[in-house]
Amino acid sequence: MLKHLNSWRAHREAVKLARENFDTAFYLRNHPDLPPGVKSPLAHYLKEGWKKGYDPAPWFSTNAYLAAYPDIRDAGLNPFLHYVSRGKKEKRPLPNPADFGLGHAGAEDSLRTEMAQVAASGYFDAEYYLKRKPPLAAGTDPLRHFCERGWRDGRSPSYGFDIALFDRLMGDARQEARNPILDFLDQGLEGELVPNRFGLSISGPLAAPGDDSWDALSPMVARQGDDATDIIIPAYRGVAETLTAIQAVLRAITDAPANLIVIDDASPEPELSAALDRLAARGLFTLLRNDMNLGFVGTVNRGMALNPARDVVLLNADTEVYDHWLDRLLAHAGGDTRIATITPFSNNATICSYPETLKNNHFRLECGGAGLAEASYAANKGDLVEVPTGVGFCFYIRRAALEAVGLFDEETFKRGYGEENDFCVAAANAGWRNVLATDVYVRHRGEVSFAEDAGALQAEGLKSLLAKHPGYLGGVHDYIAHDPSAKARARLDAMRLKRAMGDIALFVSHDWGGGIEKNIIDLKAQLAAEGVGVVVLRSVKHMTEYVTFDARDGYFTPNLKELHVHADYDFLRELIGILAPRLVHVHSLVAFVESARSQVMSLVRESGVPYYFTFHDYAPICAHGQFVTPAGVYCGEPGPDGCAKCVNTFPPVNGWVEVMDYQARYREFITGAARVFAPSDAAAERANAFLGANKCEAIPHAESMDLGPAASSKSGTPGKSRNLRLAFMGALGPHKGRAVMEDCARDGWARGLKVAYRLFGYSDTGSGGIETLTVMGKYEDDKACADMLRSYKPDYLMFLSIWPETYSYALSMAFRLNIPPVVLDIGAPAERIRRAGFGHVLPYEWLSQPEKINDYLLEQAPAPLSARKHAALMKQISEQSIPTLLSDAFYATTRHRK
Repeated sequence: MLKHLNSWRAHREAVKLARENFDTAFYLRNHPDLPPGVKSPLAHYLKEGWKKGYDPAPWFSTNAYLAAYPDIRDAGLNPFLHYVSRGKKEKRPLPNPADFGLGHAGAEDSLRTEMAQVAASGYFDAEYYLKRKPPLAAGTDPLRHFCERGWRDGRSPSYGFDIALFDRLMGDARQEARNPILDFLDQGLEGELVPNRFGLSISGPLAAPGDDSWDALSPMVARQGDDATDIIIPAYRGVAETLTAIQAVLRAITDAPANLIVIDDASPEPELSAALDRLAARGLFTLLRNDMNLGFVGTVNRGMALNPARDVVLLNADTEVYDHWLDRLLAHAGGDTRIATITPFSNNATICSYPETLKNNHFRLECGGAGLAEASYAANKGDLVEVPTGVGFCFYIRRAALEAVGLFDEETFKRGYGEENDFCVAAANAGWRNVLATDVYVRHRGEVSFAEDAGALQAEGLKSLLAKHPGYLGGVHDYIAHDPSAKARARLDAMRLKRAMGDIALFVSHDWGGGIEKNIIDLKAQLAAEGVGVVVLRSVKHMTEYVTFDARDGYFTPNLKELHVHADYDFLRELIGILAPRLVHVHSLVAFVESARSQVMSLVRESGVPYYFTFHDYAPICAHGQFVTPAGVYCGEPGPDGCAKCVNTFPPVNGWVEVMDYQARYREFITGAARVFAPSDAAAERANAFLGANKCEAIPHAESMDLGPAASSKSGTPGKSRNLRLAFMGALGPHKGRAVMEDCARDGWARGLKVAYRLFGYSDTGSGGIETLTVMGKYEDDKACADMLRSYKPDYLMFLSIWPETYSYALSMAFRLNIPPVVLDIGAPAERIRRAGFGHVLPYEWLSQPEKINDYLLEQAPAPLSARKHAALMKQISEQSIPTLLSDAFYATTRHRK
C-alpha cells in the first residue's frame, strides 16, 4: 500500500480524488487561522493542515481517522488522501469523531444542516429507523443518530431508501464518504433511480393545472332544491394543491348529482383567490368568500348550513379524488340509513391509511392514485369497517345525522383538528354508525393549509376533545389493537399484485435463502420474460405456522405478512383467489410444523390450479430433511422402520411426527402434482423409490450465474515449493462436511503437511482452533466469493458433503471458475463431476480417513481445464437453461432430460 501511495502516478490520482472531495468553503470558514491570502486551501491542507488536525470537509474528521487507524497514523500518511484513494476501496468505515471524544470545526452546524436536508427529503422515517436492529438506546434522537453514524453502519432510514441497495446500484459513482440520501439528491437521481426494492418513489413538486386544462370540464353546480350532494372544499393556502383538488373533483366521472362549493377562507395568497375567481366565473362551481378568516370549522359549518336538505362531503384542499368516488361513498350510505359518516382509504389518514395504517404513506406505489382507487373497489367492493372516528380529509356526513347531532363545535375547536372526532363520538352516542369504506381510495397530501403550526393545532385539538370525551382514546386504542381493516388492506395488496403482474405463478418456499432461493430467482426471471409474475408463499422463519406472500422486488405489500395458516386459512384461500395463479410450484415445506404443513398442502390443492413439486432436498422422506441426524451422521437411508427409530432417538426440531403418517401425507400430496422435478438423476431415483412410481423427472437447474473470468493457478509445485491450497466455501454445518474439513486440517497440522485450508464463508464451529484452517467469514454474494477465490488461486475447491445433495450451485462455481472440484462419492455432486469429466470423486468412506484425502491431493497435479474444454463445459451448463417454462419445455408436458 505504501509503495503505491508513494508512486508518482498513484499520488497524482489520490490528489485528484482529494480535490473532488475537498470542501474549500468549509475549510476557509472553519479554519480562520490560515495564513492570509492562501491561494490553494487544498494545498495547505495536504502540506500542513492535516498535521494540525484541520478537517477538509464537514463529513471527514482528520483526527478521528488517525485515531481509528493507527497503521495510517504510524506510517505518517495523510488521512484524507488515504481514505479517498485507498481506504474507501478497502471498505474502512468512516469513523465517527464522537467515538473518540473528538469534534471538528463546524461539526455541529454541519450536522444540523445535514439533519434538516435529510428530514426535508422525505426519505427518513423515524419509526422505521427505531425498529431496525440492533436496538438504539432509549431516548436516542433517530434523525441525529442516522446523520452522525447510522448511515455509516448501513442502517437504512426508511422502506424507501435501502443503503446497501443504493451502494450496489451506484458502484464507483457512489460518494461513499457522504450521507447516501444527500449523495442521491445531489447527483440528481431522484426520478431516475429508485433506491429500494419495492419500487417506492417520491412525487416531485406539484404544479398547478394549466389554464387550458379546465376547458373541457363541466360545471358541478346544482340548483336550490335539486337532489344532490354538496361537496365542500375550504380553501386557504396552496395554489397548486387547491386547484388540483378542485380539478380532480370536476374531472372524476360521477353518476350521482353533486354540487361543488369552494369557500375562500380569507386566503393570505392573492394568487389563489384570483384563480378561484377566474374558475368560478366559468361557472364550474359555487364560490363563497369569508370576509375574515373563520378557520376550518367555521368555514365548513358555513358550507354545511348552505343547503339544509343535502348530505355533504367535506373535502380538504390537498386531496385528489378519482372516478366514481362519490358514487361508491353514496352506495354505502344508501345501504344503511344508520350510517352517519363515511371515510375512504387514503395514503394519509391515520386509522384509515393504506398501505400502512397510522402512517403518512407519502411514497408512491407502482399503480398511482387512480390505479389504487380501482384496485380498492375491485378488492373490497361493498366492504365497510366500523371505526371510532372518521377522518376529515374526505368526510361524508348524512344530513339526518347533522340534524340530530348539530354542526361542528366551532367554539371549542376553532381553527380545526378534533372537530370531526367530536362529531363522530356524539353521533355514535346517539346510535349512529361511523364507517371506513375500504372500497374507496382518495389521495391526501396532508396539512397544506396549516403545515407550519399543524403540530400545535393537533395537540390543542386533542386536549379539547378529551375534555369533552374522556373515553375517546380508549376506543381508538382498542380499534388499533384489533385492526379490523387489516384484511381489507391485505386484499388491496393482493389486488395490486394481480393488476400489476397479470398472469401469476405462486411458488411455495421458506425464507432461508440457499440453493432453493437461487432456483426461484432464476425461474422468476424466466417467467418474467414470458409475461408471468411470481409471488412466493413463504414460511416465516423456523418452526412456523405463519406465511407471507412475497413479491420481492417492485412491490410494497406490508399487509400480506405473517398470516396464520390455521386462524387465517379461509382468508388465505381468499387471497390466493384474488391472485388467481395459473400454477403453483411447491419448492419447500420444510420450515412448517407438521399441522401447518398439512394446511399449506390443502391450500395448494384447493387452489384449483395445476401444482408442481421439486425435490430440492429429501424432506418428504426424512423428517430431518437431509438424511443426516442431529448428531451430524449420515443415516444411510434405512427405510421406514429405521426412520421411525431415528425420529424416536432424534425428535425433529420442527415438531414431532409419526414417520409413516408423515411420509404418507407427503407421498399423497406429491403424487397429486401435475409434474414432479428433481435437479439430478441421483435425486430423481431416490424420489421415485419413495413415491413408488416413475413420477419424478430429472431436470437440472437452469443457471444465470455470471461470475466473471476463470481463476488462474498459483506458480510453483503445490506441496513442495509452496503450500497446497485447499478452499472450502459456503455455510458449512455437519451435513455439508464441516467435520471432514476440520479433520483434514487437523491431520495436515499434526503431520506438518505443506497444505493450507481456507474457508470462504463460515461454519458452526468457526476454525475449531486449528492453526492451518483460516475462516474468511460471510461474503456478500457469489460474485464477491468468486473475486476472493480468483485472488487466492486455490488448487482445489472442496465440497465434502456427507449427504446426497440434490444439485449444488456451489459446485457450479468451481466449474465456472475452472478450479478443480473435489467431492465425496455420494449424490448429485459426484454425478455432475463424472458427467463433466472435470474434478475428483473420492471414495465416500474417506470421510473418516482425512489422511487419505490429504495424501491423495498432495499426490495429484492440479489440472484446470484447457480453454477449449472449459468453454465446452460452460456451453454444457448453459444448455441446461429452459428456453420457455410455459410451453412443453417445463410445466406443460412430461420430459426427461439427461
